[in-house]
Amino acid sequence: MRKLRISIITLSCFLAALIAASWWKKDIVASQLINIFSGEVVIQELTGLRLGFKEVSIQEVRLKSSVNSIILLEGVKIVYPFHIIYDRDNTQKIELSIEKLTRSMEAEDIVTKAHINEQLPENNVKTSNTLSLSALSQSLTRFLPGKISVKQIVLDGQLIGGPLNIARDNTKIHAETPLKHPQFGEINLYFEAFLGLSEIKLKPRILTNNSKILSESDITIAKLETDTWVLNSELVSELESIAPLIEIFEPKASSTTKPTVSGKIIATTAISLPDNLLSISSYREIDIQLNGNNLKATIPYAQLNSNIKAQLSISNPIKITLESLFPFKPRHIKGSGELDIALGTDKNTNTPLLSADFSSSTSTTSPELDIEGTFHLTSANTIVNSPYISGTCQHYL
Repeated sequence: MRKLRISIITLSCFLAALIAASWWKKDIVASQLINIFSGEVVIQELTGLRLGFKEVSIQEVRLKSSVNSIILLEGVKIVYPFHIIYDRDNTQKIELSIEKLTRSMEAEDIVTKAHINEQLPENNVKTSNTLSLSALSQSLTRFLPGKISVKQIVLDGQLIGGPLNIARDNTKIHAETPLKHPQFGEINLYFEAFLGLSEIKLKPRILTNNSKILSESDITIAKLETDTWVLNSELVSELESIAPLIEIFEPKASSTTKPTVSGKIIATTAISLPDNLLSISSYREIDIQLNGNNLKATIPYAQLNSNIKAQLSISNPIKITLESLFPFKPRHIKGSGELDIALGTDKNTNTPLLSADFSSSTSTTSPELDIEGTFHLTSANTIVNSPYISGTCQHYL
């Protein structure tokens, strides 16, 4: 579900449409999604509002998020905005267009972030989030406008998208947009969805300008009982193609170092899901099969002004069966490969952290994973003793 950021863009636009029509219900799922993906969002400013029977226009809408982001909508137009007055359960006829959507991130303070993370256990206890899969599906087919277009999208000054076109035909949704990134070039995003009462089908794709498929996934979610769904998915992806999307899902303030991933991955997944997608402890009967080659990832570690580099080589496909995800209860593990993790201060300097071979062919009720390799304690000590990690650990201890 943690799906393309197109959902957030769509729902932010829809929020503007609802405000213009002076109609907003706090309990609809749209507001829940915005809060989950972007933090608490409030309207800072709305200027240039013009009301007409057939069309409503807004010169500018400025949104402020609790996760240090500013979303600016310029040139908003809503056609047939008052259709919801006599048919508020279906916004199929409404058309929404935006000239430009801009998201900018404010700089984060590392010390402040560490302090916030120290408070996570208390916050988690007090906060009870719910995201109902069935309610989400029904709300999108009821509240999403029939047509949405965004001429230009600018995310954090680097990721450029548009035109974004989203069309809904009752329970079917189609979305597409090109994306440009100075580091990764240009890709095209496509997304198709069928949102039925008892079955949901999702198909995101990433293509080159020559229509070569870089990444493709087929996801089917079928309803078994009132509160139980079964998810089956298959993913084939060149990981470099999804690297720009990391910045959509995990937006950061301007930085010279960005997360990178590379290699090809093939994965299939089957999971028994609760209707409340945020109830991780209710995820059951999880089957995962993973295969790939030359899988690499580089993750910035700002606290040490360095990168954590990982490389995974799979000799035999990794197959994992879990009774539950949280608490973690493995039932079956099979596969083998090599894992290397290092701390890099620049392109040419890497300090090894872990170099290991792993294998397992057990199918007993107590799965075992054999690991043989070297763990570099001196290098790991540098990370453990960093202010961010040590401060967090002291809180838990």
